[in-house]
Amino acid sequence: MPTVAAAYTPRGYAGAQAAKTTLSTVDDFAVQAQARLNAVKAEFGNVEAFNMVTPKPVSLSRLNAPTTKPFADPGKLARHGEFDWNKYTPIIVEERNGILTIQDGMTRFENARRAGITELPAYVFPSR
Repeated sequence: MPTVAAAYTPRGYAGAQAAKTTLSTVDDFAVQAQARLNAVKAEFGNVEAFNMVTPKPVSLSRLNAPTTKPFADPGKLARHGEFDWNKYTPIIVEERNGILTIQDGMTRFENARRAGITELPAYVFPSR
């Protein structure tokens, strides 16, 4: 399994500062995401916006595809290969009346579903 050699921050990849870790579960991802957030807070201060935009674990069974794109692009699925926690970034989800709709991340969702993963970190925003 590949390792992560760099962490993304608002100023770019901080490879020298990031510890090499292997991610294999949603919990590993959550721990690494929190460590990245803490590093950003240490650099920029505890900006309130950082506290509001934290990925939350969401069950795949609660997620709905958007009506504009009800399935993942087969070409992208083939190019991206199997699901890999080391390459994962949280999906973006809109919540309206308790219904969660994927706004960005259909390929990640589908690859996770095919890999038997039942929960993904997601940025959940209320509908406008």
